[in-house]
Amino acid sequence: MVTSQGASGVSKGVNSVHLAFAVLNEVARVGDIGVTELARNLEMPKSSAQRYVSTLHDAGWLIPVAASSSAPTRWRIGPEPIGLGLRAVDRLSVQEILRPALGELSRSTAETVLLSLPEDRGVLVVERIEGAHALRIVPPLGEYMPYTGSAAGLALALHLKPARWRVIQEVEAEAGFPPVRAEDLTLAQQQGYAINNERWTEGVSAVGAAVLDKYGTPRGAISVASPTSRMSVRRAHEIGAQIVSKIESVGLLLR
Repeated sequence: MVTSQGASGVSKGVNSVHLAFAVLNEVARVGDIGVTELARNLEMPKSSAQRYVSTLHDAGWLIPVAASSSAPTRWRIGPEPIGLGLRAVDRLSVQEILRPALGELSRSTAETVLLSLPEDRGVLVVERIEGAHALRIVPPLGEYMPYTGSAAGLALALHLKPARWRVIQEVEAEAGFPPVRAEDLTLAQQQGYAINNERWTEGVSAVGAAVLDKYGTPRGAISVASPTSRMSVRRAHEIGAQIVSKIESVGLLLR
């Protein structure tokens, strides 16, 4: 139940702000909504709901939905909060945007989750959330993983320009990393994620998918790493699907 009690002008003013946000959140949750339904959902007087709606409309935070002249006016989120959200996101780094998804993946898989960025020297590990198992993979932050020897690198390779990918393979082959078969990349492309089964380190397997911005440019890769003993083929595909789902839910925030 939402109330507007307060012993002073200050507390009442603060509570009014809370009520305004409660109205906005409810409109965002339900979608197009009338004042009567809004008041009922928030357990506030209809007159109060109407007052908040009118104020938020004047400020550009709510807009009326086109309806017939006989139907009650319904409301939806206006351009102001959308613009505010986009401006805030524009100032966030890739790490800040993706950090909640990393935590959710670590909790759901109980494995170590990494965020890596594409660099010339390799795939740079910039974020790490350790898994819950006693035996877990913990690569150091700031480590460069090879493109051809890591799930994150293989996932990113799917979106690199062919000329750059050829150079990377040549350089890493000279360093002793195994070549990547074309059919492995084709399969990763079809799945939307890459699986690394001990390509770089014996006993370590991982699954990774690239994070693209709205232009299709790879901005990073999320990967889940674990001992090979826990990464069966079936589990690798299950984790891959989870990573792709998380990326889809936040990837559009990258500008």
